Amino acid sequence: ANHCGIVYMDKSVLEEAAKQYAYLRKNGITIDDDDILIGSFAIEKESVLVTNNTKHFKDLNGIKLVNWKE
Repeated sequence: ANHCGIVYMDKSVLEEAAKQYAYLRKNGITIDDDDILIGSFAIEKESVLVTNNTKHFKDLNGIKLVNWKE
């Protein structure tokens, strides 16, 4: 049987999001706060973010992306 677990956002994810926000701001890049949180979650959990909207996340420092449509 296949199982799917739940992973919760924790302090480490929020700290990563703060670092990403500062990095983006310093470089004059603006992306939605929600995308910063989603991307930071993937970075902090050492996961690959699978999305059709890679352009929303490509500027995050250290993100691993896969476009599921390609």
